[in-house]
Amino acid sequence: MSIDYQSSDRRQFGRRHTHTIGRVKLPGRGSLPCIVRNLSDGGALLVFDRPEWLPFGFLLTIDGDETTYGCEVRHHFGERVGVEFVDVAVIDMSSPAAASGGRSSWIAPNSTSRWR
Repeated sequence: MSIDYQSSDRRQFGRRHTHTIGRVKLPGRGSLPCIVRNLSDGGALLVFDRPEWLPFGFLLTIDGDETTYGCEVRHHFGERVGVEFVDVAVIDMSSPAAASGGRSSWIAPNSTSRWR
């Protein structure tokens, strides 16, 4: 028996396909625009124009939504980044090192890492 993973969503929360503009807030830098390609109660897939350096934890705002989301990177592949939503209070925006939560950051230009 084979399972068609493309037709089933294995996420805990169903995702909605979107094409909304988001903005990643980074300490010491301006906001970084991205496209929110899909969104669920638990996270999102963000797409950047080109691979960008991101800390492990950061804040995300989505155009048309008044909420600020705390995000932690769960996987990335080139310019695509999958994030899990976390409590905004756990994201320390006081410095670039603090925003990574003491965990390593990723540098995307030549990276194809995935982790969970």
